[in-house]
Amino acid sequence: IRNSSNSCTVNAKVSNQSQIVGGIVGSIEAGNATGKQNELITCTNSGKIEITHGSTEGKYVRAAGIAGSIGLTSSNTVASNVKISDCTNLSSGVVLLESENAATCHLGGIVGSSHAGVEYSSNENCADITGNSKGNLYIGGVWGYDNQLVGEHTAKDVSGNVNTGNLSAFTSGEIYVGGLFGIVRKVAAANLKSDNTNYGNVTCAGGALAGRSD
Repeated sequence: IRNSSNSCTVNAKVSNQSQIVGGIVGSIEAGNATGKQNELITCTNSGKIEITHGSTEGKYVRAAGIAGSIGLTSSNTVASNVKISDCTNLSSGVVLLESENAATCHLGGIVGSSHAGVEYSSNENCADITGNSKGNLYIGGVWGYDNQLVGEHTAKDVSGNVNTGNLSAFTSGEIYVGGLFGIVRKVAAANLKSDNTNYGNVTCAGGALAGRSD
């Protein structure tokens, strides 16, 4: 997906179901080890992302300005050939979550939840992200949740990403919020370059760059 843009408000409201919501795409599959690479290049979102979630416990929300989730392959195997580069979530692309129950919520400026080895380069989030929930919250300016575990993925660089949006989390559950990343697993952490920068404020218990690093 290249040179795509969205300026419309995305308003998602469901009960008793999980939600995957993005300004450009809800979910994108991983590529594969034989050369197929799935990409999001130079995409821009300026539309507000509004999620109202009335789910029971055990459901989830994955939402972001660009892509709600980066998933597995169609055969449900782990792959690592994905690139997200030069994408921007503008200041009007605010991400707002209201969750009435204890669903686990992954919110990001660029990607909500990343479950594949992904190269992130030169992406920028300028929008505020706010989560109100009774469940666990993972919020980051670039991604909210990262599941790139050692042995499952080829190493990919995470470089040149910037967040200027303010991040706020309010929940009775666990909170993992960072200006750039809500949670960073070992593969991504090993390839995290020093030119990733956060300028936004973080309102909650969490770090300036990453709320948690495994």
